[in-house]
Amino acid sequence: MTASVNVPVCVGERRYTRFGFRDLIAAQAVDMIMPDVVRTGGIMETKKIAAMAESYYMQVSPHNPNSALSTTASLHVMANIPNALVLEYVDDKWDAPWRNDLLTDPPVVESGYFRLPEKPGLGTELNMDVVEKYRFEG
Repeated sequence: MTASVNVPVCVGERRYTRFGFRDLIAAQAVDMIMPDVVRTGGIMETKKIAAMAESYYMQVSPHNPNSALSTTASLHVMANIPNALVLEYVDDKWDAPWRNDLLTDPPVVESGYFRLPEKPGLGTELNMDVVEKYRFEG
C-alpha cells in the first residue's frame, strides 16, 4: 500500500486486538498505526500492538475520539512506548463541553502537550454525580 502513494499511510482505528494488526504490520503495508485503546482491548493489548509495530520501525498514533477516560488511558500508553508519535484528541469545548466533568482529574493540556497524571492507577476517577446526570436510559 505505501509503495503506491507518496504520502504517509496511517490505519487501524477500526481494527481490533493485536491479531487485527499483525498482518498489516508484518506486510509493512502502512507507515504508522492508529490503534484505539478502547476498541483494541485496553492498555496492555495496545502496548502489545505498539511492540509489534516497533519491531518494524513503525510509529504509533492512537485513535482517540471517545472520552476523557480514553484520553487518560491513551496517555499512559503513549508514555510507555518508544514509538509514540502523536495522540489524536477531541477538544471538548467543541464536542461535549461536559465530557471532562466525568472525571475527578481530567486530562490537562499545557502549551500544546498533555500533562501526565501523577496519581495512582489512571490518575483519575469517575465523578459519579456527573455520570448519573448524563446517564442514558433506554
